[in-house]
Amino acid sequence: MKNKMLYAALLMGSLWVAPVFAKAISEQPLFEPVPEASAETGAEASGPSGPLTLYVVRHGQTIFNLMDRVQGVSDGILTAKGIEGAVNMGKGLKDVPFSAVYSSDLSRARETARLALKQNQATAQWTIQEMPELREVSFGIFEGDPNWVMYAAFAEDLGLTVPEDAKSIAAAAAPILAHYDGDMKRFFEGLADFNKRVDTEYGIAESAEEVYDRLDRGLAAIIEENPAGGNVMLVAHGQSISFLFARLGVEMPGGGGLANSSVTKLVYDYAEKTFTVDGPVGDLSYLEAGAAESREAEEPPKDETSAWTPSEDGSVTFYVTRHGKTMFNTVHRVQGWSDTPLTPAGLEVAEQLGRGLKAQGIRFNAAWSSDLGRARETARLVLETSGNTGLALQETSRFRESCFGIYEGDTDENMWGAAGIQLGLEAETVEEAYKALLAAMTEGQYALPDMLGAVKALDTTGLAEDYDTVKARMQQQFTQLAEEYAAKGGGNILMVAHGISILAMISDWTTEQPEGGQLANASVTKVVYQDGTFTVTELNNMAYVEAGAAL
Repeated sequence: MKNKMLYAALLMGSLWVAPVFAKAISEQPLFEPVPEASAETGAEASGPSGPLTLYVVRHGQTIFNLMDRVQGVSDGILTAKGIEGAVNMGKGLKDVPFSAVYSSDLSRARETARLALKQNQATAQWTIQEMPELREVSFGIFEGDPNWVMYAAFAEDLGLTVPEDAKSIAAAAAPILAHYDGDMKRFFEGLADFNKRVDTEYGIAESAEEVYDRLDRGLAAIIEENPAGGNVMLVAHGQSISFLFARLGVEMPGGGGLANSSVTKLVYDYAEKTFTVDGPVGDLSYLEAGAAESREAEEPPKDETSAWTPSEDGSVTFYVTRHGKTMFNTVHRVQGWSDTPLTPAGLEVAEQLGRGLKAQGIRFNAAWSSDLGRARETARLVLETSGNTGLALQETSRFRESCFGIYEGDTDENMWGAAGIQLGLEAETVEEAYKALLAAMTEGQYALPDMLGAVKALDTTGLAEDYDTVKARMQQQFTQLAEEYAAKGGGNILMVAHGISILAMISDWTTEQPEGGQLANASVTKVVYQDGTFTVTELNNMAYVEAGAAL
């Protein structure tokens, strides 16, 4: 959870009450609450093989943080400030030799870990181990809403009076803080349990007990996997880290918040099974130390394929795939640069696609995806189930979905309804405009460029992209890869991206449109490159998925 959420309310004068409590993970718990802090505890803590020092990091600023929206297990890409913070924090830690690195499996945490570790000069090799147990708390039906909406609903559920103009975190959270007398442990748990109770339609929200249980499992696994001690980086999220600290009895800083890219060092004593805080909680000194250095330019992705199978005629065939179904797809929320995990149906359809490709005997020379989690996870599952497990997945931000700016995480109805009004549709409400726009689209009155242009015109963040911007970045990267792979003899390439961005990319190469105007999840659009020309030979093909489902 980001600073401008709950923690803005804390800055109004509420004090953090350090929760000190324990819960055994098993008959022989691997850890106990943090003991009384002392200057010597960090040096004294030692186990049979030496101390284990966890560098607990909160991810960098994201687009959802910037727009004050509930993020949870939905995901937003790092902003320029978020990237800069992760890089600078990494530079501040560049001389720390890490023996292991763990990250939540959400993109913002994983990307923060990658950017930080790229600066590291003390570790010869590292692999980011993704742990779903470290995810942010799931907020259920409030995912993607403005943050104040969730807090106002929670306050009203408690029978508290919320001012009519309480459209900020501070205003909406103030009565709740007073209700709990500043006890943040009860605040966090109460909010989680409220979300769990009211999320009856989708069943996505987590209770406090569910959050504690998975964090217990994750922390226990980290301890067990590092019996020799050493320095371990753990990258997670504001509220999940707060729950973890509550479990261990760690006292939060005066304002209660953990800043983006902050670091907290916890030293584990194997003999005593206790954690001790070493240094400030939410320490920004690493980020500040790295901020003085110039930011390192990212190296272009490398082709790590071990073998290349050229095509008979030298053509390059791209299997362009839309990602599997996600949580926001299910609940009809805007999902551009924001991100949510694949649903069980999304996981299943990705695996079916992989099995269908395997049945056709299709081998890939390279695999690419957008750097958003839903595309990356789809590509990973397709590679695994298609028998292409030895292939390195390469990512690029140019294959992202269109950015919808202020509407990221909002409802489809709100965004497209507003776009319809912007385009001149006569309607008294956004709901009516949304329905009118859908009808107009069916009749061919409005096309994708018109709709994206309307969204960009309405956006107040300056982040939304118009159609030409999306098409240009997609085609630029795609053409670069096509030329590179044609020089190697051609062959099959897997590419996983997003519905609108794929349609924008291929718009110059075909006049055909998918049924219903959108690409199905896990559909394949086959694009062949030869002699400088792109040809779309298959559009929105679900035959591979159907074949895989039949196996």
